[in-house]
Order: sequence, then C-alpha cells, then structure tokens
Amino acid sequence: MTLPAQHNRPSRHATITSISAVTPDIKVVRLRPSRPFMFKAGQYIDVRFDNLEARPYSLARAPGDDTLEIHIKRGNGPTSRYVMDCLQPGEEITFTGPEGQSWYDNTTRDPIVALAGGLGIAPIKAIAEQAMKENHPHPFTLYWGTYSDAERYLDENFQMMARQYSHFHYHPVTGDHVGERALQHIDNFAGSQIFIPGPPVMIHHILPPPLEKSATRATIRYARHP
Repeated sequence: MTLPAQHNRPSRHATITSISAVTPDIKVVRLRPSRPFMFKAGQYIDVRFDNLEARPYSLARAPGDDTLEIHIKRGNGPTSRYVMDCLQPGEEITFTGPEGQSWYDNTTRDPIVALAGGLGIAPIKAIAEQAMKENHPHPFTLYWGTYSDAERYLDENFQMMARQYSHFHYHPVTGDHVGERALQHIDNFAGSQIFIPGPPVMIHHILPPPLEKSATRATIRYARHP
C-alpha cells in the first residue's frame, strides 16, 4: 500500500529533548513536536536545524509517543556538522512531513523480511516496533549489516525484541553481505513483504538475492533512509 505524494506541507515546530552519541559518528536525536503529529512507521520528515537547508531523516520510533526519534551520522555537509558539533537539547527546530510511501501496513499480515545496511536500520526499527505492537502474526526477520560489530548500536535493542517475541528473528551481519546472508537462510521469499532501506546504490546491491528466490518487485518496499 502506498500513500499519495504530498507537497507544500506546512512547517511544524519541535523542541530537541535529548541527544545521545551512540557511536563516535552517530547520534540519536529525540524531538517533541509542539502539537500532535501523525505518521506511519517507515516514513521520514524533512528537518531544518539552525536555518540550514532542510534534510530528510527517517523516523526511528513507532507512532504513538509524543517524542520523535531520528538517527544522524557525521558527514561532510553543514547540517551533519552542526548536529554533531553544535546541537543542544532545548533548541527549537522546524520540520515538514511525513513523507514516504514505504511503511508498515497492518492490513497485510504476511511474513516480513527486512534487509538493512548501516543507518538504514532507522526506519526498520520503527517498522519492527509497530509490527510487534500490533501483534503481527507471522515471522518478522531482520538482517542488519554493518562494516564492523561496533557500528551496530541497536544490537541490544533487537536482541531484547527477539527474546520478547518468539516470531521476531534478528541476524546481525558484519561486512557488506546482507542480501547474501539472507539468501543462505531463506529458501523462498514468495509471499513475504520485503523492506530494503537506504540509498539507490545500496538497494541495487541488496535487491538481486530476494529476486533470485521468488520475491517480486510488487512486494518489495524501499524504506528510504538517506
């Protein structure tokens, strides 16, 4: 299921409530909108910090809380540098959204397979939380690949979910082989919803393995994370 594209959304205001450095170059930023904000797990917002150019960030927490969560990695752009070096709790920001057509659909109760690389885990975290909250009846299988073990800052979170929910299966992958690892474990992708978050280059790399084992493009959702 997809949402129609929406443009010219009004700006909303929010306050930064906390900033956590979860790795040397990744921060988890939580913000509280000034008024209730509705979205679906898997969507993203465009955030403007300190009058800099707005940037898109996936929402990394399931709907239902009054606080939003985004994950930001250090890069070369001015917004990334500002968040890493200057942003403080209590600051006011503006954002627009939600945007994105790849989100958890609670009317489709098929098994779910998520293939995430690096910071692409952010929208998948929200989708997994929402699926478990709504008692998704079939297996939810997550493969998360990072270049090193130290980059998997959500390992404990997903291990706890796997202990709590018998049908949630978490497979950490070290190295650039997420799709290949899934191909080894899953005999047939037919009938599953498949989420692949990330930029086009990463999606192009991960996409072939599911298609080799009966996945169709109609069942693949490209959950965006820049």
